[in-house]
Amino acid sequence: MPHNVYVDGHRTTVRLEPVIWETLRGIARQQGVTVNDIVSAINRDRITSSGLTSAIALTLLPIW
Repeated sequence: MPHNVYVDGHRTTVRLEPVIWETLRGIARQQGVTVNDIVSAINRDRITSSGLTSAIALTLLPIW
């Protein structure tokens, strides 16, 4: 399901599975930040030219 997120202030649409969105929201609650903050950090930290959707999934994979 697509969701709009703000990556370092720039709006973009990301299509992720519901379980990934739930995981992002849970992490955001635990850390006291927004999902946008987490997605922005993932975007800044990615070391490959893969898409943002892939970077988010790969970052969260070890958590599942």
